Amino acid sequence: MNLFETVLAPVGLGAARIDLKLDQAEVHAGEIVTGHFLITGGKAEQDIEGLSVFFMMESHHAKSLGTILEKIATIHISKDEFELDSGEVRKYPFQFQCPDDLPPSSVNTKYFFISNLEIKHAMDAHDRDFLKVRPSKKLENYYLAMKQLGFKQIGEGLIPSEDGSFAQWIQYRPTTYFYGKFEEISFYYSQYKNQKEIQGVFDIVWKEKNASSYLSFLQQKEQTHSFTLTEETLRSEEITKQTIEAMIRQELVNNQS
Repeated sequence: MNLFETVLAPVGLGAARIDLKLDQAEVHAGEIVTGHFLITGGKAEQDIEGLSVFFMMESHHAKSLGTILEKIATIHISKDEFELDSGEVRKYPFQFQCPDDLPPSSVNTKYFFISNLEIKHAMDAHDRDFLKVRPSKKLENYYLAMKQLGFKQIGEGLIPSEDGSFAQWIQYRPTTYFYGKFEEISFYYSQYKNQKEIQGVFDIVWKEKNASSYLSFLQQKEQTHSFTLTEETLRSEEITKQTIEAMIRQELVNNQS
């Protein structure tokens, strides 16, 4: 180690590096993510004060369209202080259970880990790794049923709840099954931890709306229709499909009367 390398390390040049290697690129909400960290020493010896990870969610607000950046969890990997020699490589296991009430990754909703290597008297090292969160088991059949009914997702966003959870809004356009019957259909629902059913509202757009009013179903409560998908309803893709189809067909009948 020379004097030049010692001077550069505190400002991040030639400093220690961290890299999170995930075993899976995607998981279902509620499942466990595994992997490992590789910490590689830089040009100079450095004192490490800890290793932690933030699990982050980035999306946009369904009403205001503003950005949502939320820290879902902080995972402490190591709080031990140690000296990392120049060029030394250390490996740490990683494991994290995704909450089962997470809105799935979508058009606008994304998840990633930020790894933080805390270096004494120097710039901390960081790493960012994206993870695709698939629907939880209780939501899986809802998504499969909507796809089977020929709905194409064209919009999506979140609305924070007071309890810290997020309600998800999804906008669809019919392509085959209900093509020509209506322009769009929007579902707005919440899924709560340990709750086996899904509750929410939906709205059918019967004619073209301008861009400034495509979220009007959230603001005009008299146009919404409540729904509940019970544990029994969500038991299979076919039962979920039949339930959603029946709800929509009833609204088609109501609209014609």
